[in-house]
Amino acid sequence: MEEQVQKSKAGKILGIISFVIAIIALLISVIPILGTFGIFIGVPALILAVIALILAIKGKGKKGLIITALILSFIANSVSGWQFYYEMNSISEIENLSNSLDEGLNNVDTKSLEDELNDAMNQSMDSLGGDIDQMQQGLDSISGK
Repeated sequence: MEEQVQKSKAGKILGIISFVIAIIALLISVIPILGTFGIFIGVPALILAVIALILAIKGKGKKGLIITALILSFIANSVSGWQFYYEMNSISEIENLSNSLDEGLNNVDTKSLEDELNDAMNQSMDSLGGDIDQMQQGLDSISGK
């Protein structure tokens, strides 16, 4: 007669819980910008999966679901960490751009800009005056003066 080796249920409940939490963490981690918060769910899922795996190894229980939860929580944490890294880089790039713009605006010579604006306005007024004189001459020639 064959001896059947029965697997114990050691770590099974913790494995299921960590699997469900890992799936939730993975779903949250792929959401742009909000995905960084997936790490707050992914880390507990990873810890639970490790504890469940240790219990399953000691109690000779099934490990398939637990290893899947471990992998899913690792992927969720990796995606969340990746998003966090790129968000921090984006923030520093925005701060650098803001500082560059502030420096550029502080270095602008407003006096020369005002002078150029006044020159442009004077030229426009002179040109407008010349146009009015031409129109007056045209009207004078039409009316016969």
